[in-house]
Amino acid sequence: MLCLSLCLAATLAGADLDPRASRKLEDAGPILAAAWTQYFRNLVPPPQPPRVIPITRAASSACGKLPSGNAYYCRKDHSIYYDTNFLESLRRRIADTTGTDADATPIVVLAHEFGHAIYAQISGGADASRPYQRLTGYGQEKMADCFAGAVTRSAYEAGLLDTVNLQEAEQTIIAAGEPQTFAERYFNRHKNAYPNWRIRRDSFLSGFRNGAESCDATSIENLNLRRR
Repeated sequence: MLCLSLCLAATLAGADLDPRASRKLEDAGPILAAAWTQYFRNLVPPPQPPRVIPITRAASSACGKLPSGNAYYCRKDHSIYYDTNFLESLRRRIADTTGTDADATPIVVLAHEFGHAIYAQISGGADASRPYQRLTGYGQEKMADCFAGAVTRSAYEAGLLDTVNLQEAEQTIIAAGEPQTFAERYFNRHKNAYPNWRIRRDSFLSGFRNGAESCDATSIENLNLRRR
């Protein structure tokens, strides 16, 4: 587990992210590791967290060639790949929206990919009667958003993020639910393949308010938060 923060620091060396955002993402390493441990607290030994690998161009992985301009979790090699240029572009977009530095944005993106890694761990080899087996790709996105919310809350409570960063985090999730800019532009998929921004925001807020324990399939599929 300790390797996560050290490996994250190493991978960020020379990254194309804004320096302030890079430092904050590096500092988030132990928080991501702690959230992972908390989710799997009842498993002995708990699964190891995924490797975190930055890319700046198309990269090879056990899942095949990954194009640049995105972040991915590959189940076959239990690794998260993220394009540092993509994260910086997204950070700038959120900064324009919020009028802030948006240095929480990369943390939210990475935490979302950790959510996909969690789903891979709990669904692999499970029997079909388990509720998370019913999660579709659509549902997996909601689960990953929920985990991103839980990590954001942990980072806030640890003093890494402030109230301004919380606004940045929520705007990052909302942006991910805008079909013209994400589902179609970045993923080349029809707009209905991913949850809309309201659903993604509610999933994120569920994790933020209720912790990683709320990021199970049953809770996510029956999510019904009151609008603010």
